[in-house]
Amino acid sequence: MWFGHWDSCGRFTPCRPKNVHDDSSRGNAMKTHKTAMLVLCLFTAGIVLSAADADPQRRRKQKHSHHQKCRRILNRIVGSQKDFQLYEADGFRFAMVRRQDECLVGLFTADYSQVEGYRGITNCLVLLDLNGVVKEVKVVESEDTPPYVQRLIRMGFLEQLVGLKPGQTPEVDAVSGATITCDAIRDSLVETLVVFNKIAQCVDFSAHEPRGRTPDCKVIAIE
Repeated sequence: MWFGHWDSCGRFTPCRPKNVHDDSSRGNAMKTHKTAMLVLCLFTAGIVLSAADADPQRRRKQKHSHHQKCRRILNRIVGSQKDFQLYEADGFRFAMVRRQDECLVGLFTADYSQVEGYRGITNCLVLLDLNGVVKEVKVVESEDTPPYVQRLIRMGFLEQLVGLKPGQTPEVDAVSGATITCDAIRDSLVETLVVFNKIAQCVDFSAHEPRGRTPDCKVIAIE
């Protein structure tokens, strides 16, 4: 509704009541709001895309760092770098280790098992023959209490695991004072042997260089 007043010449001058909004002002405000929201959405999308681009790079760097760490451990335990080679197949990392006339497969338990002991995970290098029989177990790092770990090594706990086969239930005696750590190492080894079976289904270890059993299984040497 319009209001106004008549002047002395009989002319009517309209005016708007104070409680009636200006449609054009409202429209301008809505446009400004929509523009601001669009800018915000584009800015947020840019951040998300940047983060997505950064994640693969970060994962590649972490993966490379892990490979280098494994290489250093193998070099320390096995010996010369000529005696081992890291590989990857279907996302599984393993090493081929040559000792005299014997060819072994090396797996790191922390790659395939996250069983925690008293304070954390104990990572072991497990050396197996081509049938998956455990030939040697070495602790390479542990988050557990150092005296407990040193005690179980000194008391020969790891030697009890030698001869274990995939699918076999280990019957071992835990070391007093380090029972939880011993149980974690045992369970991690069992889980790692399950993974060995999966790798063996994909990879032919008997060849001079490990190769995939099927065209879909690509075996890549990690340099």
